[in-house]
Amino acid sequence: MISQGDIYEGDTHYHAPVINGGRAMLAWNNETVHQSIQTNRTTQEIAPGFEEIARVITEVLRRLPEAEMDETDHEDAREAAQEVLDEVTQEEPDRGRIRRGMTLLRKLLAPMARGVAAGAQKGVQQWALDATEKLGQLTAAVNRVGG
Repeated sequence: MISQGDIYEGDTHYHAPVINGGRAMLAWNNETVHQSIQTNRTTQEIAPGFEEIARVITEVLRRLPEAEMDETDHEDAREAAQEVLDEVTQEEPDRGRIRRGMTLLRKLLAPMARGVAAGAQKGVQQWALDATEKLGQLTAAVNRVGG
């Protein structure tokens, strides 16, 4: 229980989910969930079973501007992420394209995850480490998703 003394002037307290950003998805008290990605004012359905890949790749795209890598690597990472998102919205996603895109993203994020990128900040390093681990798990599992 929060007492009045625990609340400071100017604090904002939310008693419901708070979503920041324009591409968030939320399912609350649902028995079934249907997710989609909206890009450039169009909505694309995510193929069944590929929702976690879409979520992780969307997060990578959102955090990519924080990544300390040269512009060529940034561009390659953005393109690879977008190709994966494009593929998971196909009726029958090409698992090979998805694996290749996620493998490239892992390769590009690996120097930050290991902390060898020049001036890698601790928060960015931890995000890159988490992202590379999750991408690795999903890459290994991509043949089993989507039925």
